[in-house]
Amino acid sequence: MASKSNKRRLFDGLTYRELQSSNTRRRKLLSKANQVWLKNHRYKNVGWDNVIHLHQEINSFLDTHKEDDLSLEELFLEADRIGNKYQTPEEINTFQQDLSTTVESIAQKIDRHFPEEEPEMIDFRPR
Repeated sequence: MASKSNKRRLFDGLTYRELQSSNTRRRKLLSKANQVWLKNHRYKNVGWDNVIHLHQEINSFLDTHKEDDLSLEELFLEADRIGNKYQTPEEINTFQQDLSTTVESIAQKIDRHFPEEEPEMIDFRPR
């Protein structure tokens, strides 16, 4: 009698069934056009190799379209993070100081053009 191997095949730390479940769940996150594209190109969620190829293709779709969902602030932060990899700490520090002085000068010009004519009163008494 042949004995079964106790080794479980894994891909990205997931078993076959877990990978299938992940593919099914994440495929729903894709646009209808991308789902149709996967179907037309015969990506299937059955068979170990097919499941792996589908998983990789879904990853590429999600990675490609992840940038589309970012807000403007998130895009600036991502660009800053990427740019910081190519700068020395001195360059980063110099840029931060220049940015700070520029922002301060803009704030002063705004205050000059739009002065507060009415003082703000804050009441700290308990109600």
